[in-house]
Amino acid sequence: MRTTLVTRIGLCVALMCIVAAAGCVTSTGDNLRGKATRTDNLTSPVGSVKALRVSTNVGAIKLEAAETAEIRITADITVKAKTDEQAQELLEGVRVSAEPSGDTLVVKADKPAHFGNNQLNVDFTVTAPADLQLDCTTNVGDIRIDGFTSRVEMRTNVGAITCTGLRDAMSAHTNVGDIRAAYSADAPAAVEVSASTDVGCIDFTAPSQISANLSAATNVAISIRTGLSPSAAHSANPSMPRSAPPKARSICEPTSAPSRSTEGRRRSLNGPGLPGRIPPLSRTGRAEAPSR
Repeated sequence: MRTTLVTRIGLCVALMCIVAAAGCVTSTGDNLRGKATRTDNLTSPVGSVKALRVSTNVGAIKLEAAETAEIRITADITVKAKTDEQAQELLEGVRVSAEPSGDTLVVKADKPAHFGNNQLNVDFTVTAPADLQLDCTTNVGDIRIDGFTSRVEMRTNVGAITCTGLRDAMSAHTNVGDIRAAYSADAPAAVEVSASTDVGCIDFTAPSQISANLSAATNVAISIRTGLSPSAAHSANPSMPRSAPPKARSICEPTSAPSRSTEGRRRSLNGPGLPGRIPPLSRTGRAEAPSR
């Protein structure tokens, strides 16, 4: 197995950008006192669909796996404008669609051409078969995925990403927000994992037998644990009490502050299995050779 972890400099710059952006959003929001909401419910037969692509500009995306012959979509839509009347008029022009493109079902929301500088928020909640491949994109909002067994790709500029019950390759990228990924107890022995966040922590949990090609980058902290938590162990083996000590063992502890070294933090891992093979970091942020 090979693991590469990289921590980059730039926390202060990123935070300054966030503050500046937040100021712009707040200034605009003060003028938008009108509000209108609507909830759309859509269904689409699974049929020959093998992948699901969900996108929204501002809003959260939540996907849950289930044994179902149809894909169920709930879109919670919120429009803000200067007046309630204007918000309602704009809301009526928002269209949520779920259309096939080849073997991919594309779920998105489109706003009317005259929407202007008003605000649109669309939160998607989707229930679909576990074996679908997923591609989720939002500009501002969290992404949460649970129980899907095929490849998962997620992107957000500002928001946290949480994935549980993974069994295949995962790609998760955010500019501002934490990333938490947990593989199921019956995950295959070899998987590809890519995760990056400019401001936030990365937490990766997997069974002890997994052999992952893991690429991760963050300005804050990276934590890798192998083994099962008490709840996961109980699910895999009901005879084991939930209060049993966790089997997970941290091999890359989060740091209290970003490294000051311009080289950042770099670690490599070779050989089968995760535990105990990553060399410790020196205080300068450089990886030291393990003792023989």
